Amino acid sequence: MKLDRGSSILEVLIALAILTFGISAATMLSFASQSVEVDIDTSHEALFKAQGMLEEARAQSLEDFGQVNPILPSVDDIYTKQLLVLETQCRKDVTSNITWDVSPLRPLTIELNTILGDVAKALTLGGDCIIEPPEGDWDNPESYGISDPIHSGSQGTDVDVVKNLGRRLAIETTTKAGNQDTIWIIDTTDALSSFLVESYAIEDDPSDFNAVDATPDYAYVASASTTAQLAVIDISNPSNPTSVANRALPGVNPVGSDPGAISIFYQNSRVYIGTKRTAGPEFHIFDVTTPSSPTHLGSLELNHNVHDIVVDGSYAYIASSANECELIVIDVSNPGSMTNPCPTPPIPPNATVFNAPGNFDGTAIYVLSNKVYLGRDRSQSSHDFHIINSSNLTSMSSLGSIDLNINAGKEVVSIIVAGRLAFIATTDTTPANGGGPFMVFDINDPGNITLVSTCPLNYSESVTGMDFSDDLIFLSNESNDAFRILYPAPSCS
Repeated sequence: MKLDRGSSILEVLIALAILTFGISAATMLSFASQSVEVDIDTSHEALFKAQGMLEEARAQSLEDFGQVNPILPSVDDIYTKQLLVLETQCRKDVTSNITWDVSPLRPLTIELNTILGDVAKALTLGGDCIIEPPEGDWDNPESYGISDPIHSGSQGTDVDVVKNLGRRLAIETTTKAGNQDTIWIIDTTDALSSFLVESYAIEDDPSDFNAVDATPDYAYVASASTTAQLAVIDISNPSNPTSVANRALPGVNPVGSDPGAISIFYQNSRVYIGTKRTAGPEFHIFDVTTPSSPTHLGSLELNHNVHDIVVDGSYAYIASSANECELIVIDVSNPGSMTNPCPTPPIPPNATVFNAPGNFDGTAIYVLSNKVYLGRDRSQSSHDFHIINSSNLTSMSSLGSIDLNINAGKEVVSIIVAGRLAFIATTDTTPANGGGPFMVFDINDPGNITLVSTCPLNYSESVTGMDFSDDLIFLSNESNDAFRILYPAPSCS
């Protein structure tokens, strides 16, 4: 990965460094009574305890950012201590809370707040990470009435948003419609005045582009091509995108069933790419330290569809079609020597997999610290959105789940979690019982997942991809408005 990706990554890293090292804690001392007989000694002791909790969290973040987690209320002498954590991909908002009673009528509280930034993750993701949590309440999601910049005959397949030289760009991939392009670069710096910067297609390539993960300089694309499933597009100059490389997936039979790529993820100068079940390995890793010259590092035959991929640290989390392993976790620290934790049943003990109830595919995942958020095909008999405790990968367990009430034959295609909210996109075009193509849930308590979007945004399009940036949701869709931008409106339209 280049370290000189322009001002956009520099701005991200500076911001994260400031968040990590330069945020001064805000202190609030609140009184249920304005008595002048405040016990100064206990107040000072409470402040010391609150500061200590924050310092421990800060130290932990430098050692292992993912292990900065909430601490449930606990009693310490006369004090009740609690640590609250709201997080995004590259940031954690941490609050230490100390309460105590001077007398039955005078409960006191001290809260200290700080923000921690994950600079290391920002670097591994090429600066393409979610930092700011949602600001709106998202009760009333609404779509901006912009002119669709995508060709009317093209179906959107995925979207990724990056910052490039101060501009917010949406990179959308589409199916091949006649002689139309398959990658579209849209300037969304001013969401209401979004416009197409440029579109592009690889010359003489009739293949659909199925998925994209981008950095400010390069778009890494999963192509339906049978002989060039990985495509690398230079987008450093958004007005002049160019193809710099394409690669076939070694070992995949180009005339076998479903050899095209359907999922992709970029992390730390590597690209992880997946296919449907095919003749050959379904999961591949490429080194893209030099984006114009990708090098194949290894592959793994899973004998299942690789619907979605997220890589966190040394592990790849895969949403799969396996009945016994809707979530598969693979150690990718040595790409040339990976093992399949979900072989032909029975699944071995201590396998790094999660088996959700029922035989319905895992179709979308999101990973945040020690939780995995899993979306599935519509199940008539079991839930299709799960929150999984992944603190122990050999013994993952459900923290909570919910039935999204989408129609039979539909599926979750994308999940994004930021702060207390989970944004969920589906292929449901005719919602039943409150489901829809876009929903927002409060997941702060995994055992009580609650619908937030009380004004459902329902429209007759299947969502195919989603991203979140600057408190806006960006969607790719199969038809009609292939590109949409959603915002938290103050009331139902």
